[in-house]
Amino acid sequence: MALSTYAELKATMTRWLVRSDLTADIPDFIALFEGRARRELREWLHTTISATNLTTNYVVAATVDIVLGVAYNDGAGGVRNGPLDLIGFEDYHARMACDATVRQPVQAVFVDRDEVANTTTLRFYPPVSVSAPLSAIALDVIGYLPALSDSATTNRLLAVAPDAYLYGALLESAPFLQHDERIPIWQSRCDEALQGLTMHTERKLQSGNRPMRFERVFG
Repeated sequence: MALSTYAELKATMTRWLVRSDLTADIPDFIALFEGRARRELREWLHTTISATNLTTNYVVAATVDIVLGVAYNDGAGGVRNGPLDLIGFEDYHARMACDATVRQPVQAVFVDRDEVANTTTLRFYPPVSVSAPLSAIALDVIGYLPALSDSATTNRLLAVAPDAYLYGALLESAPFLQHDERIPIWQSRCDEALQGLTMHTERKLQSGNRPMRFERVFG
């Protein structure tokens, strides 16, 4: 059987565990693995997104977990390119209180993360508005791995590393099923899959940053 959808993953786990009574539990094992993957695959989840024509504070998409940096992104020959300063809560509010009426190009941004509401808002200083918009920005981010479900049947991780999903979810099943003898097996296979994915990502990232090599000339 293929292993490219949520239903196929659950069916494969049912066969591997030789249990037909875990219909309600297997989704929990998958979700537990997804939590681990979000923590351990930061490099793999690294990406860049963009936003344009901002006239107010910008609410980052829910597919973003962590904002690492923000930069002007007016493009080649554009008016502005380059990073914005990332500032903290106190610095942002101090600037707003002391100089709230200033109107000049945006200099800094406060990444306001609300864990309770699960939202991230970029608050710019000086503030942007309809009369003082921000044309384009690029965000350097760590993405958020979307959970598999009956309605979201696949994601990028399942597509490129189904072995990680399978062994990771099987590992999470072992304590529940009291299969202590299986833990080292599932652990090693899951670790191997995640490490392989991380190494593959690092190689791709480094391939474009190789130093130029010159042949040695001996007199």
